[in-house]
Amino acid sequence: MTKVSTRYGVSDVALAKICRRMDIPAPERGYWARVAAGQKLPRPPLPPRGQGVPQTVQADPGRGRTWASELKTAEITPAPVSGVLSSPHRFTLQLQKSFSLRSPDSYGRIGSSREDIDVKIAPSSIPRVLLFVDAFLKAAEDRGYSFVLPETEYERGLEIVIQRQRVKFTVFEEATRVVSKGTRSAQTTVEFHPSGRLSFRIREYLATRNEPTFSDRSKESLESQLGIILHGLRTAAAELAERTERFARKKEAEEKRADEHRRAQAQLKKLDEDVENWSKAEALHRLIAQVERRIESKPPAEAAYADRWLTWARTVATNLDPTSQGLNQFFEHYRKLGRPTSPHDLE
Repeated sequence: MTKVSTRYGVSDVALAKICRRMDIPAPERGYWARVAAGQKLPRPPLPPRGQGVPQTVQADPGRGRTWASELKTAEITPAPVSGVLSSPHRFTLQLQKSFSLRSPDSYGRIGSSREDIDVKIAPSSIPRVLLFVDAFLKAAEDRGYSFVLPETEYERGLEIVIQRQRVKFTVFEEATRVVSKGTRSAQTTVEFHPSGRLSFRIREYLATRNEPTFSDRSKESLESQLGIILHGLRTAAAELAERTERFARKKEAEEKRADEHRRAQAQLKKLDEDVENWSKAEALHRLIAQVERRIESKPPAEAAYADRWLTWARTVATNLDPTSQGLNQFFEHYRKLGRPTSPHDLE
């Protein structure tokens, strides 16, 4: 996958998806290591094309290795970034104020506060970022999106809300690692300097994509990708909402199974109690019958007390017998616990 994918300008993961989609057999994990070890392994033939399997798949060689390439560009609405900060958004003004109150960190970048758009850039990039953020805020609200504070105090930066789904994101400037070789009197030092290269990252793990990122390229600035970024956020929101719904369904199914398991356990416990009480009642009935036979053959000295004991014993036996009040009452206990469950379902 790694070698062949380069011919088409797509990632190995994308090529693997295409193979599965077209029902093309691919080597299993460890195949090439076994071949390198001298093993001769069978090669499965290409199966006949089944119903619904496409004859061809169009790849995008220009951006095959980025998440943005998976977006449907035909649906993307452009979002231009102005060269002048005109009638800035309130969050833009808020961010601008935060920058004025902060100092660069060890990477030479200034970070925003929790109540701002999450940004970490060099002071020299502030004018450019303010223009980008302002265009981003306005274009997002034009599309019906909104911005809210994070749900916990440990999260940083405003979150965008799309179709009631929160999505975390950040704008940052990459740092360049600079190594200074030491001399006899000084050790080697490592410093980080802002690169001037801006990026926009969706801070969510999406399917097989770990935090999709859009960055400055040689022929494409971050500003020119704003429409793609907004579309990417919408795609991320839909995927996150689907994942949330899927997890909710899974949790509901698990809770249902757990409830059925608890009910089944309760049914078995009730059955054990009924069997035990019924056995005691049957044994007590036999004992009462034996006592009555003995009384007939040889009356006791205290006949009145014997009668009282027999009455009490019959009452105890009746109370122990789970069927003494009729089958409707007997089954009612089980009916409340639901359909009787096979013991095999509990495994």
